[in-house]
Amino acid sequence: MSKKSFSQTLRKWLIELFVVFGILAAISIYLVRDMLAVEDRVPVLSLPELSAVTQNSAGTNPIQTIQWQQSDKTLIYFFAPWCSICSVSMKGLALLPDTDAQIIVVALDWQNIEEVNQFIDRVGYEGTVLLGSRETQAAYQIDAYPSYYVVDNEGVVVHRDRGFTTPPGLFLRLN
Repeated sequence: MSKKSFSQTLRKWLIELFVVFGILAAISIYLVRDMLAVEDRVPVLSLPELSAVTQNSAGTNPIQTIQWQQSDKTLIYFFAPWCSICSVSMKGLALLPDTDAQIIVVALDWQNIEEVNQFIDRVGYEGTVLLGSRETQAAYQIDAYPSYYVVDNEGVVVHRDRGFTTPPGLFLRLN
């Protein structure tokens, strides 16, 4: 292959790569258009904890307030137990390299506690799971699953996204 031919091929390949990345960026921007904006403050919500509700037969639901002041960054991850992409994506939360970030997982769009428990058992998630409601979904402007926000220690959105993401992708957004 001549030097000129190689340089033309490389140039064409780089242009195509740039176009593909541009299209992917445009799609991503379009998909998050209805979520809370970067630099918005996330709502403070108090939600029941799945394990406490499951173990509690007295009918009272211990409540946990979503608090982001505990670390520099917090990942608030929203899922639905019927979401197949959530099944794959949530397994990745356990694969995140060590980070000082706090991870808050919130179940939305669920029919009953057993459905959420079965989902958590199936994906093998071992962290705390909070039970969100339609009010939670509206307050955080969630219209697809999975969706997540990365917030700073003052509760300000620094990143938002939805759909499948990899553990390295989440790690990079948290750091």
